[in-house]
Amino acid sequence: MADRAAGVRASDTVDQNIAKDRGASAARKFQIAGTATGAHAAAIIKAEKKGDSWLADRIYSGVPAGMFGKEQEIEIGHYSSESNVVYWLTKRGYDPTKELVTAVLGAAML
Repeated sequence: MADRAAGVRASDTVDQNIAKDRGASAARKFQIAGTATGAHAAAIIKAEKKGDSWLADRIYSGVPAGMFGKEQEIEIGHYSSESNVVYWLTKRGYDPTKELVTAVLGAAML
């Protein structure tokens, strides 16, 4: 939990720096850059499966991750679906067996 909280604080700092650079302010409820776990993750996965990397990079954040040499990240959390877990495991070189997917989803619900 502490790691996640640190990640959120770091993301807030990135958002504030981007907004400041653009001469704007960033409200905490509107994330500019970050990671997806729920419906946004499903939309990113769908766009990538269709081969539309341009769309995938713009679904979740106001600033495309590609502008910073990065890509959208999908993390696993309590809103994640099986599809998100399969994507996450595959992206990291793991074989997404039913047992592993179930174990990861179970851990995410804690």
